[in-house]
Amino acid sequence: PWSGAIQPGSSDPIRRLVVDYPSNVMGRLPVYHLISKKSSVEDSTWFSQYGGDSYPWRGTLVFDGDVYDHIGYRARGGVWRYAMGKNMWKFDFLTGHPFKARDDFGREVKTRWSKLNFSACIQQGDYQHRGEQGMFEAAGFKLFNLAGEEASLTNWVTFRIIDEAQETGATQYDGDFWGLYLVIEQLDGRFLDEHDLPDGNFYKMEGGTGELNNLGPAGPKDKSDLNAFLNTYTNTAPPDDWWRASLDLERYYGYRSIIEAIHHGDVGYGKNYFYHLNPETQQWAAYPWDLDLTWADNMFGDGNEPFKSRVLTRPAFSLEYKNRMREVRDLLYNTTEAYKLIDELAAIIDDPAGSPSIVDADRARWDYNPILANSSIVNLSKAGQGRFYQQASTKNFPGMVQIMKSYVVSRGSWIDTNIAADAAIPRRPAITYIGPPGHPIDQLIFQTSDFSDPQGSGTFGAMKWRAAEVTAPGSPPFDPDSPKLFEIDAVWESPELTAFSNKVTMPS
Repeated sequence: PWSGAIQPGSSDPIRRLVVDYPSNVMGRLPVYHLISKKSSVEDSTWFSQYGGDSYPWRGTLVFDGDVYDHIGYRARGGVWRYAMGKNMWKFDFLTGHPFKARDDFGREVKTRWSKLNFSACIQQGDYQHRGEQGMFEAAGFKLFNLAGEEASLTNWVTFRIIDEAQETGATQYDGDFWGLYLVIEQLDGRFLDEHDLPDGNFYKMEGGTGELNNLGPAGPKDKSDLNAFLNTYTNTAPPDDWWRASLDLERYYGYRSIIEAIHHGDVGYGKNYFYHLNPETQQWAAYPWDLDLTWADNMFGDGNEPFKSRVLTRPAFSLEYKNRMREVRDLLYNTTEAYKLIDELAAIIDDPAGSPSIVDADRARWDYNPILANSSIVNLSKAGQGRFYQQASTKNFPGMVQIMKSYVVSRGSWIDTNIAADAAIPRRPAITYIGPPGHPIDQLIFQTSDFSDPQGSGTFGAMKWRAAEVTAPGSPPFDPDSPKLFEIDAVWESPELTAFSNKVTMPS
């Protein structure tokens, strides 16, 4: 807790004394306080309709006992920036005083941030998935990271705005409490540091080109590296060798696999991704962004990002991609691992026992908020009142969670048929433990069934064994001291074995 008179950087400071606010409310979520003038808050979120990328408004952000004074802020987003009424936010911190963020488990991230992004956790109403409360984005970014495709870190927060003398207002739509928001890590040079990626040129792609978000030490300032890459794959038909040298195919296969898994179709029009040039390998990689319109087949976009038709239509690359897609299905996007991921995230913002939680408080603040019906401020097809839980048969947040689980089943079946299917692959083996009872650590012996291939036994190429640590079945959905462990993260892999061997002893 902190106490004392907190004043924003403005000519009309707020003088309310803020004393000993709790470190979290409505459960385990951290609390962010923005202190600013009421007129500035309302202008930035509703009335000004400012569409630029500067930060015209000033305030003070208080989080985790730290005070960030004189920061800039604005609404964020593209064409729908002001459409929903509950808008996304973007904060810009002063040089020399970057932001110290924490994850959903209270752990500080490695780097300090110069920008802070809030997702509003409110779906576009006409897609009828309002009430998923940021789960689509949080689960999507987590899946990308688990699949080996570095993506933004996220965490949920309670957001409160101090802009008047009183904490509460005349109705539930007034007062300090602004509801549930999802923090999304900015893709920039600090992102590269956080994820141990080399310091190279990093571009936000849109409209057929890109804007430099990070300049690497050896990178050109004039976008000549990006322009050469775009020109080659757009205006010529480069051979397979060029693609292998120029594009990080392994990362791309993981990236494309999760795009398909969550149906991220909104990459189909030259936006919602970044390009990074690795200065060590001179290979490009694409990184995901803006995952709100996902986890349903009725979301916007055809998903045809620049490499889908240019890379995956080539036989060698198509085979490698199918192999990766099957691996993602086996080890991550299935009813065991993806369900575990969804349950863990849902338990952060909802009480599995059914007690009122932050998702209920957020709905009370926004579902029938008068702003969402004000046609002079919002787009009524995107905003609108009473649109929470339209798709959920139970008309509650657990029903939205079940929709995501059902989508894992339906989308997984579609992937198996339309992407991963290959009649030439070997049949799935069965693995059996054959070591002594009690599983002594130095005698973990396993046996696999015989190699079986529809093309004949003489087609054996190679095999590998792998082991992963997973969270024990029956564990609580969320444990603040023990994040879930997933099968796709191997803790041991054997060398590639070119001669078939049906037994292995795991190293202790």
